[in-house]
Amino acid sequence: MNKEQLNKYLQANPFEQLNKIVFSLLFDDITTLKIAPGAKLNVAQIATELNISRTPVTEALKMLYNIGFVETLPNKSGFYVSSLKREEIVKLYTAREMIESKAAYLCATMHPCPNIEELEKLAYEYKEGFILRDYETIKNADIPFHQLIIDSCCNSHVIQCYELLKRQIQRYQWYSVNISRNDPENPISEELIPQHIAIVNAIKLYMPDLAAEAMSKHIVSCLKHAAFR
Repeated sequence: MNKEQLNKYLQANPFEQLNKIVFSLLFDDITTLKIAPGAKLNVAQIATELNISRTPVTEALKMLYNIGFVETLPNKSGFYVSSLKREEIVKLYTAREMIESKAAYLCATMHPCPNIEELEKLAYEYKEGFILRDYETIKNADIPFHQLIIDSCCNSHVIQCYELLKRQIQRYQWYSVNISRNDPENPISEELIPQHIAIVNAIKLYMPDLAAEAMSKHIVSCLKHAAFR
């Protein structure tokens, strides 16, 4: 994170509040593990790197605290990147499985499902990314795929529920990709390869129960992957 990145955000979002831009920069670095779990976030150092005052940095850290990305520790001052606790991953993925399975079910009840061609395209890009060990492609196909399943279910309440979890889910998605990157022999990553396509095929066949089952299986595989360490 540096002044150049800040300037790019400012150019793209000239009317955005500075604290929200700092939030986005820190969010990206935490999500992609450029800032490791447990790392202390030094307000003065961040402000110096970005050549801004400390106030927007402090405000951004409070925003990250509110969504669980940073935490305070007993008998220690300041903010720290929250650790990736296995029990929290399990709770998050349990909720994720319930929401995304229902979304896949609803998608398969529609004739045709909205965005089905884009879902299929993303599913094959995801598979190709794993085969080529291209982790940027995996990330760029995985996160939009799951979001598009949610959006395509056309149920505003399901969409709102997912929105509450989305940022944490994205963090753990990146965590899973990072494990695959560092352990190319990981058998769980092989298990994931065909699963997006299986979900899409069930939706295309208008088989809601099968679509929900395929999504549930995928989320369970993702949980095993995220908690592999």
